[in-house]
Amino acid sequence: MRDAGRVLGLDPSGAFVAAVADPSAVAALRWHRHESPSGDVLAVQLPTCAVTVEDALAGVPCGVSPRVTSLARLPHAVRLGAATARALPAGGGPSGWRTS
Repeated sequence: MRDAGRVLGLDPSGAFVAAVADPSAVAALRWHRHESPSGDVLAVQLPTCAVTVEDALAGVPCGVSPRVTSLARLPHAVRLGAATARALPAGGGPSGWRTS
């Protein structure tokens, strides 16, 4: 996981969520795009473990997974994000950001 985190530019021991959101809306955060047939899911690293999901994503229209506490737990969160993307209507969410 450490190598994967280094390649992706993410801290393996950080706190993460998976979000279905417009990437430009989370530009201030570290994230990696996971492409899926139902729509892209962003693996978003929270700025610190102490920051709440609500604070980190304040004002961002998105679907978000529960917070996970390491890169090793992120795949489950991404699967939840993909399920959220599948639930969105074709052609876009509330602000048109769904990518497929």
